[in-house]
Amino acid sequence: ILYNGDIRSMPPKLLSDNKKHILIRPMCYVQEADIITYANAQAFPIIPCTLCGSQDNLARKRIGRLIHQLAEENPKIPSNILHALQAIKPSQLMDQDLWNFRQLESHLINGNAVSDEIIFPDEEYLTDV
Repeated sequence: ILYNGDIRSMPPKLLSDNKKHILIRPMCYVQEADIITYANAQAFPIIPCTLCGSQDNLARKRIGRLIHQLAEENPKIPSNILHALQAIKPSQLMDQDLWNFRQLESHLINGNAVSDEIIFPDEEYLTDV
């Protein structure tokens, strides 16, 4: 969000853009701190890599430090971020390709707003993408 201006994440299993490869991230739900603790306990060798985001001034590192600082205040922050990426509410976002604001009145039943669970399963009210 902060650097690219969009909301995206890499899911646990991802099909490559060219549809030739599947990337599987078996530890994507494990907290980084737990991975580091386990790796240290097992004395796994750390192989330096300048291509994987380990440089100190990269945006990824800066965001990691920011999340760590926020987590000192509220330990639930990292898990809340992960949960938020699994609980997207399209009608609460501003993407007009997902939610047709111009026809918002059609989302009312007897004058009451209809929830995402009713609107989005049949995709009747989604705009054409």
